[in-house]
Amino acid sequence: MLAVYDQFKGRLDTDYQDAVNNDIDDADQQISENDVDPDSISYLGDDFIQYFETNIRPTKITGIPSVKSKIAKLTAKKTSSKKYIKVTGAVKLGKKANYAQIKTYKGTRYAKLKGSHRFNKKIYAPKAKRVSATVGYYSHGHFSRVTPTKTVHVK
Repeated sequence: MLAVYDQFKGRLDTDYQDAVNNDIDDADQQISENDVDPDSISYLGDDFIQYFETNIRPTKITGIPSVKSKIAKLTAKKTSSKKYIKVTGAVKLGKKANYAQIKTYKGTRYAKLKGSHRFNKKIYAPKAKRVSATVGYYSHGHFSRVTPTKTVHVK
């Protein structure tokens, strides 16, 4: 009980902390004198349960905060031939994803995500000015995105 109390006592009101501390001190004195009153120990347990149930139990259980998936970095550069665009990106994922969907005026291409949540793809698009990408996964032949679409200008 003391280990749990030490962990959570900061959440209790100071009045409750004082009451529980007094009960603990009384119990320690009784133990040191070898004259333990079972009723006082049970009072300590009852107070402990009462204070913790009324003050520490949350009214709303929310669970683990979810991480929003997003494309952290996206770049698009023309290659030396000026006909291809190399698109690279890095993703922070909160959900499962395995493909990046890259769109240009020439259409849509897909790049598989690597283990480090990165992707790159060389796309033939000689007149491209913008490239947009989103990350998601395939399920039953359809692409479902998990990140918002991010657009960059070709350099």
